[in-house]
Amino acid sequence: MRERRNAVTVLQTRSWTLLTGLFCLLGAAACGGQPERQVVVLGSTTSLYDSGLLDTLVPLFEEDNPDLKVSVLAVGTGQALALGRRGDADVLLVHAPAAELEFLQAGHGRNRVTFMRNDFVIAGPAEDPAGVRALYTNEPGPAAFSAIARVGAPFLSRGDDSGTHKRELALWDIAAATPEPLWYQESGQGMGNTLMIASERRAYALTDRATLRVLGSAVDLEVLVAGGARLENFYSVIVTTGASNQEAADRLWGWLLGDRARSAIASYGVDHFGEPLFQPLPFDLTRDPTYRGQDQAENPFVLALRLLMSGDDYVIDIVLRSLAISGMALLIAVLIALPIGIGLSLSRFRLRLPLVAFINTGLAFPPVVVGLLVYLALSRTGPLGPLELLYTPTAVVLAQVVLAGPYIVAVSLAALESVPPDVRTQARGLGATRWQALLLHLREARLSLVAAIAAGFGAVISEVGAVMIVGGNLLGETRVMTSAIVLETRRGDFGSAIALGIVLLGIALVVNLLLTLLHLPRRPARMST
Repeated sequence: MRERRNAVTVLQTRSWTLLTGLFCLLGAAACGGQPERQVVVLGSTTSLYDSGLLDTLVPLFEEDNPDLKVSVLAVGTGQALALGRRGDADVLLVHAPAAELEFLQAGHGRNRVTFMRNDFVIAGPAEDPAGVRALYTNEPGPAAFSAIARVGAPFLSRGDDSGTHKRELALWDIAAATPEPLWYQESGQGMGNTLMIASERRAYALTDRATLRVLGSAVDLEVLVAGGARLENFYSVIVTTGASNQEAADRLWGWLLGDRARSAIASYGVDHFGEPLFQPLPFDLTRDPTYRGQDQAENPFVLALRLLMSGDDYVIDIVLRSLAISGMALLIAVLIALPIGIGLSLSRFRLRLPLVAFINTGLAFPPVVVGLLVYLALSRTGPLGPLELLYTPTAVVLAQVVLAGPYIVAVSLAALESVPPDVRTQARGLGATRWQALLLHLREARLSLVAAIAAGFGAVISEVGAVMIVGGNLLGETRVMTSAIVLETRRGDFGSAIALGIVLLGIALVVNLLLTLLHLPRRPARMST
């Protein structure tokens, strides 16, 4: 319970920080005469954000430098380096030494300093199906990976080109083991979310110790393997050569290497956990290399077109999976929501008005809240937990059904109520049965009913928030176009992101084109003479 309170404390601190920042912005706008603070953009690995360390360091820096404001972009190391290459970040905090040196050699960064460390650990369920807890060796990391591969125990990878992901791939290589899709999955998300998914799926995961400690009992995972040089985790700070404000970037870089930052790093975690989560290191500055290469990155739009024209397997798999999941969700939503819309249009009862208002409110219901509610229902402690549906395609379908339902009900209700009520009355007067009159009513509103179905399809095919929460963005299972676009953007693979975006826009265009054609008035048939 202590760890859970610590995790909650971090979240509460961030909430108060956001509120304080909002009030400060409002105050500055009201006063009008306050000097504008320069912004320095810090691209940081997610582990330093998820562990809460940046929530300590950033306010201290801004206290010492009141004319500067730090904007933190918490992404994987691969994406942080991509931000640096594009000049979208001024200072980087990363932990992938080989990639960092390539970054320097290409002329994108300078003054790289390895200034602190913690360690990677292999976390997993207490039952430890691969028996990695019992390994006794100088390098337990590769040995544990070999054991996991040997028995095919579930393993969850970040799969996001982060420093943790790079280290995991290196460990598989050292272990001479090849992950298999039957037991190996990629979350495509940050460290905290990956651990949450691993906890639900009873899977192993490579993580930095700090993030796991901060999450505490919020995840049902234990440290099963630790120690050895292969699991050491070193963090570096780099100034990007494309920094928009080199002077501000140098000040942040120098402060992070100064006494106050080192003291804060050395003491972080002691109050809550009884030991520090990070250790500052004696540093040795790596100066600019003399070689300055050119960025050979391909134009992302050209790459996107090449991927589409070549029939890239990854893109095709994502597109087909998206259509399958959203198509199933749409079918279920239509079978549930369309009868409700028809029933509401034809009936009058006491609670009809509040019910219609509630359904219309669903049109503006935030998708992330829908995802959260479905998550709570499907989690292991939720009412549907025993079904083990969380982070499966079924969970994504369920969330999309909840999202599409209000659209289909509301639009179909409006469409049916727009049909003159005397249509059914006249049909009954001409001898039609009740069902025949109802079918005539539906026929008169058929085009608008198709629009209702299209609105539901648009709500599910373009949604990302709820999909990420309940699906986890798992490769080969729940990764759809929208969540894949988010992941590829984080990785810096803009070609794949744009390719998927083109397909998504193309699908929307086809659907709307079909709707337009359906609404075109039919030409009357010519009479033959």
